[in-house]
Amino acid sequence: MKLNRIIREDIDKVYRDIKFFKTIFKNKNILLVGASSFILSYLIILLVDKKNLLNCNIFLCGRNKNKIIKKFNFLNLKSKNIFVVSFNELHKIKYKFNFIIHAASNPNSNFLNNPIEVYEANILWTHELLKLAKRDKSTFIFFSSSEVYGNFNTNRILKTTDVTNSNSNVVQSIYPDSKRLAETICLGWSKKNKVKTIIIRLFHTYGPFINIEDGRIFSDIIKNLLNNKPFVLQNLTNKRCFCYATD
Repeated sequence: MKLNRIIREDIDKVYRDIKFFKTIFKNKNILLVGASSFILSYLIILLVDKKNLLNCNIFLCGRNKNKIIKKFNFLNLKSKNIFVVSFNELHKIKYKFNFIIHAASNPNSNFLNNPIEVYEANILWTHELLKLAKRDKSTFIFFSSSEVYGNFNTNRILKTTDVTNSNSNVVQSIYPDSKRLAETICLGWSKKNKVKTIIIRLFHTYGPFINIEDGRIFSDIIKNLLNNKPFVLQNLTNKRCFCYATD
């Protein structure tokens, strides 16, 4: 499989350095929901590239199968170990999943235009996928966000237990509030139904596959450089965590 040099180096490093990767996914059925998302792109490429070594079945899931196929047209998606399905087709799949990784969401400014899709993915899809995880005794991994902390421009180190201070009277809150509720739903299913759930709060992520119209600092810098325009930093006092895709 021909890959961009940087991506090839990245995924080989992850596979080489993270020792448990070779065992945790070996001989497993893995459902990746939100397959066309930025963060899952790396994991998908890694799993597809190493699928013969891992002997795993990979299920790529999202709202639109054609969008997934178009994004990963450089991969061999016609392999017998790879399946592309829409969310509405999940009930037809006969396999039992060992891992369900839920990263479907819309974290950029587009959620102002599509608020319904945001809470559908974060709340309704989470509920349905947890039912699937209970049925299959899957490990359920939910990709949450640093946005659950609300307005945290305090320039201090945050704790997992820090209480949010978001404003639910604005449409922008539909993203952090629905992520926060989804976390609580995961905890509820973990306690009552014994579903093994893992919640990951991602901070500002960047790397290959980032949407250049993302509206955040990294994509803005890249866009301005490509268009030969200067980039102006509006605030030199804020501190943020940045997370590279492979991290």
